[in-house]
This record gives sequence, C-alpha cells and structure tokens, in this order.
Amino acid sequence: MIGRRWWWLPVLLALSACADEGGDDSASDLPGAVAVTGGFPAGTAPAPPPDAVAGAAAAPGDATVWVVTFGSSGNPAIVRGAVVNDHRVDFTIADDPGRPATMDYAPTTSTVVLDELPSDDAPLTLVLGDLGTVEIDRRAPGEFVWATR
Repeated sequence: MIGRRWWWLPVLLALSACADEGGDDSASDLPGAVAVTGGFPAGTAPAPPPDAVAGAAAAPGDATVWVVTFGSSGNPAIVRGAVVNDHRVDFTIADDPGRPATMDYAPTTSTVVLDELPSDDAPLTLVLGDLGTVEIDRRAPGEFVWATR
C-alpha cells in the first residue's frame, strides 16, 4: 500500500524542479548586455509614485543602468535594445508579442551594460521607449527617477 500512496512524489519533485522562479526572462532575442529579473533590483527599496509606468537608476559599476517597467509578470515589457548617442540612450522596450500576459501588475528590472557611454559622470538622458524620458545621475547609484502618466 505504501508504494501506491506515494506514487505522486516523483511527479511533484519533477514539476517543482521545472517551475519558473519568476526571476529571469528566457527570451532568446535579448541583447547580451541585458539581464532581466522580476521585481526591483536586489538590495534596493524604491518607492515609485502610484502613476509610475517606468523608471531608471544608475547601478553600481561602470556604465550599468537599471530600467524598471510595470505590467504583466508573465510577459513583462523589458529592454530589447539600446542606442547610445553621447549622454542620451534610446531604449527599445517591449513585451514578447507571442507570449500571453498575466493579469497582475508587477515591477520587472532590466539591468543594462552600456559600453559606449562617455567616461565622464555627466547625467544621462534615458528615453524609455514610449513610456517616457528620465534623466539619471550616474554618481548616485540606486537613486531612481520615474516616468509617470
């Protein structure tokens, strides 16, 4: 009887090993310099205004920025590309059109390494796709600026 009672345990273990942790986006078309995680960047506790649609901050490290978007955790809008022109960065931000969205509203962070940035510490203007434009201070890692509607 014991053998029949516990038949589901290996199935449960196999399913839990395959479960999505909600952390990394598995999209294969992401540029190599972009890492995506669910939620806000580790070690930060930003307080976005209620009408925030996106935000950004300098991340610790040279030429690294965090771009936070809000929306479906199952199909988040994330950084798909970036064009650097001096102290302005134009981001392409989109979800995956072939993937279903969930009905929740959650933050997602794209960590982007921008090797082409000028070496000075001047502020950066970040165009967050059609979500808005923000200006961040590269000398203040973790200080978020929010685009609102």
